[in-house]
Amino acid sequence: MSDFAVGWISLAAAACPRTGIMCTVAAHRILYSFFRLIAIIFRKNTCLMKQISLMLLLGVMLVITGCPLNTEKPVDEGSYTATGWLTGKWIGQKANGTKGNTYIVEKGDKPGNIRVYAVTDGKRAAKPRPVVLSSIGNKIFISAYEEGDEVDDSGYYIMLMVKKGNNAFDLMPVKEHSISSGSTSKEIRDWLTANADGDIYVADEVEHYKKG
Repeated sequence: MSDFAVGWISLAAAACPRTGIMCTVAAHRILYSFFRLIAIIFRKNTCLMKQISLMLLLGVMLVITGCPLNTEKPVDEGSYTATGWLTGKWIGQKANGTKGNTYIVEKGDKPGNIRVYAVTDGKRAAKPRPVVLSSIGNKIFISAYEEGDEVDDSGYYIMLMVKKGNNAFDLMPVKEHSISSGSTSKEIRDWLTANADGDIYVADEVEHYKKG
């Protein structure tokens, strides 16, 4: 395999940085460039170019499968209201054991809503990420809002929250494309109600959080 192909695969695998477990729009920006490059390569009728294009496509697949489910609407307006235990500082740990991001959580303006501030180099971000918590059966789901930009529309990343007592919890993303991004809150909630115990989670992307 050429160094060129290896380089692009590595770039694709790293192209979905998260704010914690949450994807940013960087992955989607690079997807556009990948597909343009693939189209150009396939105009070159050589075996080498076709092999390289296949490696690029595999790299794109890594990007596509690396993000949580993103929808235009939250699961609901905040049916999990016992959020007092979440306020405070939380330190993340990734599935591979490396240190994750640090956050400060405050109560939101409505029941079942919280504000999450990223902490970088000891400084709290000026703008919080709104998060809605939902109760479905005996499970807690979060809808973490991501602002849109010139590439992507705004939306919510949907994840399962597994409470481990008042001082620890895990976050596990729901698989991307499990349900249409344009689904209504009722459709999302109904789908989760029917499938919450099924194979809908990215188990190897779980992140652990402990109160700091």
